[in-house]
Amino acid sequence: PHDAIGLAVPADRYRPSRRTFTPTVEPFNYGPDLVIRSVDAAANISFQNRRWKASKALVGKHVAIRPTDHDGVFDIVFRHVTIKTINFHQIG
Repeated sequence: PHDAIGLAVPADRYRPSRRTFTPTVEPFNYGPDLVIRSVDAAANISFQNRRWKASKALVGKHVAIRPTDHDGVFDIVFRHVTIKTINFHQIG
């Protein structure tokens, strides 16, 4: 029993989804103005002769590199989500 559902058992409230599950993700079109890179097995991408850490969750996926309003600053984007901002002025 669970207080939040009126002491009902969660399994009694379960209903299968009416939506079908699609195990493959549809390709994403980033557009012609963005630089596209593939995330390697070490979760890195290369951009302007440097290697940048992306995310292990994105290994094998394509990401886009989008310029920002600031010179030398770029966003690494997966689909519509900015996952990291890289700054060539703060390379250490």
